Amino acid sequence: MPAPLANRFSHYEFDVHLDDWMAWAGHHQIDERIIAFLRFRPELIFDFDPAHNPVAFPSPRSWEFAHRALQKFCGSENLLAGTLQSCVGPAAGIELKAFIDNLDNLPDIDAILAGEDIAVPEEIDLQYAVASSLVGCAIRVKDEDNTDEIFGNILNYGGSISDDEMNGFFSEINAIKGQMRARVTLHACDEQMADNGPWVYEAWEEITIPENIKGGGGTDFRPAIKWVNQCDCRPDLLVYFTDAQGRFPEMEPLYPVIWLIKGKSPVPWGKRIQLN
Repeated sequence: MPAPLANRFSHYEFDVHLDDWMAWAGHHQIDERIIAFLRFRPELIFDFDPAHNPVAFPSPRSWEFAHRALQKFCGSENLLAGTLQSCVGPAAGIELKAFIDNLDNLPDIDAILAGEDIAVPEEIDLQYAVASSLVGCAIRVKDEDNTDEIFGNILNYGGSISDDEMNGFFSEINAIKGQMRARVTLHACDEQMADNGPWVYEAWEEITIPENIKGGGGTDFRPAIKWVNQCDCRPDLLVYFTDAQGRFPEMEPLYPVIWLIKGKSPVPWGKRIQLN
């Protein structure tokens, strides 16, 4: 467009945000395999190279086309591979097809919803697929009579913190403790306090994961704050490692609180530190 003509218009630039598309996809029953794949490969929500001027490329619109292709050609392997490529381009289509083929190794989602003890897959792509499937199930059963039971089973399956994440937390605490020469009392809490804690570490002891630490399930921060308040001595500092997706006490305690957060959830009070 010539500059004099362009100057007669207002020009806006729009960014594509995956979370916005995900919210739309959840309300429009987009195939959970598409949602899981884009959670695994978020940069492919929009991938357009004007230098090559492709006719098919990943975009919010074309991922909906891919959803329709999955519904129509899922039983025809030869047709499905080509159709996905025609929707989102050759590279993304091939990658999506390989991702879908690997879902044969997905754990039993119905068993997870029923509360059975199912192992979390080690493969990252399968973890994203399981999470997306459970979110889809949660949306579908939100008005059912057994919604609370199913939500609880989903939280029990997906709410556990991995050893790597826990080691990251302890690394942060050891760094703080090393500077302050502090005595640390460690406890675990999900909906209630762990019955096998607390664990006490003197200033010269390095904090490590207790072999018998327990966790997982729903999250409620009130029992932990109540337990600290009932201790014999008031702490100089409370550090809470969490994803911050739980129920907070209405009143902020009198001692300082630091929240080490994995994820993006806010906290109502205290100091929030993002744990990367």
